[in-house]
Amino acid sequence: MQAICALLVSLIAMATLFEYFSGIDLHIDQLLFIDSVQVRFPGRMAHFTAANFLVTGAMLYPFRFRASEKVADILAVTVGSASIFAIVGYLYGVPLLYGSVVYSAMAIHTGFGFLALSLGFLFIQKEQGFVRIFQAETAGGMVARHLVPAAILIPIIVGSGFNKFNFGQPKLGIAFIVVCNILLFVASIWSLAFALDKSEIARGMHQHASEIDGLTGIHNRRYFDRRLREEIQRCVRHSRHSCLILFDLDSFKSLNDTYGHQCGDLVLQKIAQACVQSIRATDVICRYGGEEFAVIAAETIGVDAMILARKIRSMVGLLQFEKFPSRITISSGVTQIGHAAPSSELAIAAADHALYQAKKLGRDRECLYSGIKVGDQVTLVN
Repeated sequence: MQAICALLVSLIAMATLFEYFSGIDLHIDQLLFIDSVQVRFPGRMAHFTAANFLVTGAMLYPFRFRASEKVADILAVTVGSASIFAIVGYLYGVPLLYGSVVYSAMAIHTGFGFLALSLGFLFIQKEQGFVRIFQAETAGGMVARHLVPAAILIPIIVGSGFNKFNFGQPKLGIAFIVVCNILLFVASIWSLAFALDKSEIARGMHQHASEIDGLTGIHNRRYFDRRLREEIQRCVRHSRHSCLILFDLDSFKSLNDTYGHQCGDLVLQKIAQACVQSIRATDVICRYGGEEFAVIAAETIGVDAMILARKIRSMVGLLQFEKFPSRITISSGVTQIGHAAPSSELAIAAADHALYQAKKLGRDRECLYSGIKVGDQVTLVN
């Protein structure tokens, strides 16, 4: 349907332009009604209007080649630029920009209509497009949102002053300078915004890569330290409760010595995958170091975090490996963070102390730290 409508618009526009340039009247403007007022071209759209409709038809046609979205955006910008020419022509009283005695003029409301149509098309969300930058939450997006409107309005306002007081300059020259400045400023700002956006995305990808553990594919210690600080600050600021879970593999050194480090790496990878399946989307799983992992459980109290730790231990216990028949077990230390542990150092020390108690009590279990200071009582939940 979109293709049919686009072709229909293009055909009407081409027929109208053919009438103008050939001098042959196809009577397409009199199909629905006949004008009672006799003018030179009764009911016929202007040259500029027909040309804009022709470009609009091509813009709306759903082409299937790779760069079709960019081509459509270029056509939309062309329609918008032609409309700006006509609008500026009306504002400054320059008939050459919107029509003349030689051919029919494009009405000012038609110019505004085409401008609105081109902007509406540009801002349709698509995978690739010029105005994608306006939605970007980056420095480039901020530059585009703040400066592009100014780049359009300021030359028009300044040009109006020159046009009013004249200063010995012809109106046509002022109008052309204004429109060219608009196009130049917008193109420059747009290019700068895209460059900033691309640079920021590249930095974000680099930062993301630097916070991923190469072996397991989950977040690493660097990411963990940052997220733990942020979560503690959030909990303290809003008086919320979250928990930190530290766990590591029992007898992992013996496993490496017996079956080799490649086998140990495979075990770590499988455990990371099991943890990702066990936690919620709001939780964070990281490789803390060696065979030790950390989970930041947001909006969770100690008892619920113990349930999550037990769930992770159960899933790890179900893992099977071809190279060795023994069951993999883990031990976990759990602590609440926030007011109970208002810094990363205290939270890690408390969870590590609970983990030590779980190892001391026989491994393959989880312990909840219940003291205010490190060294206080550790509660074992069976």
